[in-house]
Amino acid sequence: MNTRIRGNLMSLPFFKGPTGYQKVMADKYRTMSHALHQAGLEITELVVSPRRAWSLRLNNGILLRLGRENMIGRVDRLIKVFDSVLRSRVKDIYAIDLRYSNGFAVKWKRGKKVKRYDLGGKGQT
Repeated sequence: MNTRIRGNLMSLPFFKGPTGYQKVMADKYRTMSHALHQAGLEITELVVSPRRAWSLRLNNGILLRLGRENMIGRVDRLIKVFDSVLRSRVKDIYAIDLRYSNGFAVKWKRGKKVKRYDLGGKGQT
């Protein structure tokens, strides 16, 4: 395989999911990829578990846990706050769990100080 083709293949995202689920994964990937691109984020890995729970790995290394329903809505919820709340801390984030109905949880990398937000949006260390 020549270097140019190998380079193009390496830039493709990795998909892992149930047999026969390829079209569903490709369709959701296109939609989520377009939405994440608006925030400067790119999907490098898309995994669907046997129970149909979705997770994504982004180009910045962050793992997004989306669960089994409303994946697009959960990605949209993240994008709405990404620039204002999370972008400045990207290097400190290990994962973002979006499986909650009205919010999300951030898992920080070990040894990182965590800034907590109260209901009014005021930060506390």
